[in-house]
Amino acid sequence: MDNKKTKDMNSAFEFIGICLENGNYDQGLETLGGMYIDYGQSLQKEDLIIKGLSYLTNLHALDKSISNEAIYNYNIANGYLQLFSTKYGKKRKKLKPFTDYKELEIAKKYYQKAIQLNPTPQLYTNYGNLLDTLGRIFEAIQYYKKALAMDPNFGMARGNIAIALKTL
Repeated sequence: MDNKKTKDMNSAFEFIGICLENGNYDQGLETLGGMYIDYGQSLQKEDLIIKGLSYLTNLHALDKSISNEAIYNYNIANGYLQLFSTKYGKKRKKLKPFTDYKELEIAKKYYQKAIQLNPTPQLYTNYGNLLDTLGRIFEAIQYYKKALAMDPNFGMARGNIAIALKTL
């Protein structure tokens, strides 16, 4: 692991420790869950992503307030999308469009909640990516357009809409 990643991880662990020491369990668990998800994706380890998702989803079970419900839902959605990507990886191009894949359906639900709470170009783009993965290209393009309506210079939406149009 390179030096920058090590410093970033150390900073995150310090932040988690401070949160837990001060009784900010929601922020600590959100950060820990996100770390497991990101680390699991980089190592292509489903078990780490699942562990991160369990930290995030258990926040509600602990009756802890969520500091930002939209970000909470967005992070869980991204976790399930990363779990899907890790699980199917290179096989993704051979997947059947319009098939219900459990991870994607769960991610879809959380993205929709996050969009209802606080729509952002990033959310619209990621939701479009999910729809694209499901083979729903025309719907994906509509969400990329929503992202661009909010921020015409949002590069990720611009690039993704071009890729989606190329596949038609």
